[in-house]
Amino acid sequence: MRDIFRKVPISEKKALFKIGSESKMAFYAKGETEDLVKLVLDEFVDTKVLIFNYAIQSPQLLTNQNVVLNFSHGEDRYFMHAIAEVYENRVHISAQSDVYILQRRKTPRLDIPDAYPSGLNIIAYQNKMVMYQCSLIDFSSGGCRVQYPAHLPLFKQGDLVRGVVHLNHRKPLELDCVIKHHVMDSVNGIQTFGLQFKLGTTIMENKLLVVFMDLQRELFVKWSSF
Repeated sequence: MRDIFRKVPISEKKALFKIGSESKMAFYAKGETEDLVKLVLDEFVDTKVLIFNYAIQSPQLLTNQNVVLNFSHGEDRYFMHAIAEVYENRVHISAQSDVYILQRRKTPRLDIPDAYPSGLNIIAYQNKMVMYQCSLIDFSSGGCRVQYPAHLPLFKQGDLVRGVVHLNHRKPLELDCVIKHHVMDSVNGIQTFGLQFKLGTTIMENKLLVVFMDLQRELFVKWSSF
């Protein structure tokens, strides 16, 4: 978790917000509902307040609630936690809020602590109904990495599987996946492999992004000491 949640220095944060307000940078916000809210940064006032407009057709936020916001600049992805206050259909966020940088990748992943209640069950493999229980190493909106504690069946890169992802109290996610890379520890009988989710629709992509941001908030608030 420490490698993921790296705080951005104050000077760099101010520069990001300045660039963001000038370029009308897009932010994605997840509050207390299941909606994914798209905001456009309009003003950076006195280095203290960020003022956003809603993107066209975006759902709206309830005022005075905790939100997690994700945004990108160049190859980097960032997120922050803050209180959102709504004034005359504009969203105000404190610019004093800490900003954290994620990995440089299209779909940054969250490491899953060992003690966190999670897992992935493979329920279909090679056109057969099966039940193989895997532990979850990391999770993103586009895929995950898992471990299977046995030599057989011997999975391989390119295999198609259907899996059910379990993340604490959330409703299980049943997804078609393809194995993108595979490592076999023959001594300990452990297979580690990365799965790419085959989402197919924008609706599913947005649903997984909502899950990712909600998990991001939970891990940061409750599990960041792991």
